[in-house]
Amino acid sequence: MPKNKHRLVVVDWVDSAGNDGGWLSMSDILEVRPAHCRSVGWIIDETDDYLHLLPHRGLPDNQGKEQGFGNILIPKRCIDHIRKIPEKR
Repeated sequence: MPKNKHRLVVVDWVDSAGNDGGWLSMSDILEVRPAHCRSVGWIIDETDDYLHLLPHRGLPDNQGKEQGFGNILIPKRCIDHIRKIPEKR
């Protein structure tokens, strides 16, 4: 794997939640709470408003371009904590 310029991190964050199908009783609806999430990946972009995380990196393709899969854009207002993971070189 080529040397990485991005930080590898663990992100604890809160996501919205809801019913994903069918009718529910009001008491069941009122029990729904936000989802507490943990994501691990490399920060590939960051602004004041969001963090762009990439959990899967691949070797460069035959044109020398790095590949990735599974990216997620997390709004900063949803992030509880970010912890850097030291990478072995």
